[in-house]
Amino acid sequence: VTSWRERVLDAGGGLVWCNPPYGRANGGILAWVEKAIAEGARGVRSVLLVPPAMGSAYMQRALEDAEGVHPFRGRICFIDPN
Repeated sequence: VTSWRERVLDAGGGLVWCNPPYGRANGGILAWVEKAIAEGARGVRSVLLVPPAMGSAYMQRALEDAEGVHPFRGRICFIDPN
């Protein structure tokens, strides 16, 4: 599996933004949280946009190691920056 650090540095950035798929395929959101934690140990900062299900396994895991968790209400709306 490719390190996020290599991709971030290659792109000239310093922060990884993820909008993981919400299904259970490939380990589901928990797999993305685990990857973000592992990459964080390598110095990669990331933001994961996930449903704020406070009782879920992925949220409990994120709460153990996350620098910050910011729950939101409703749906995230992506808009054109222009």
